[in-house]
Amino acid sequence: MITPDNVPGAADSSVAALKFFTYSAIILNLTGTFICLITIKMCTDVPHRAQQAVLLNPNSWAAKIADGTQALPPGILISHHALLEAFGMSKKYRWIDTIVFSSIIIFGFFYTIISVVLWVWLSSSYVSAGAVMITAVPAFFAAIYVLCVGVLGQGWQ
Repeated sequence: MITPDNVPGAADSSVAALKFFTYSAIILNLTGTFICLITIKMCTDVPHRAQQAVLLNPNSWAAKIADGTQALPPGILISHHALLEAFGMSKKYRWIDTIVFSSIIIFGFFYTIISVVLWVWLSSSYVSAGAVMITAVPAFFAAIYVLCVGVLGQGWQ
């Protein structure tokens, strides 16, 4: 266990910061995993909900799309949220996808990186910690780049 007593030069505040970021990262990553699983379940329920709409109401919009008497309106393909909602996804999914999911995943990622960096700097020599940072810094920026592309979109029209 890392304490100020067994880490030379470590202050109580640095160990407290390490504990805060480590425990927060664990909680956020567990929450993010749970949200991912529930989001997958919500998305896999959409075809079932669309089939129900077709069977229960033959005059519904979904039924007309299914039998080919009506085409998808072009505007619906601009937003994946609108498309999913048109076929039965809860309107709450938009909020879960854009705010809750993204913020939990982003904070979990940042807190994990911060806790690992703090742990390396508190438990290793400066030479070892510096060598680890040579790998960690480019990996961190690569992950940030991929995160930005994923969250902000790939520029599809």
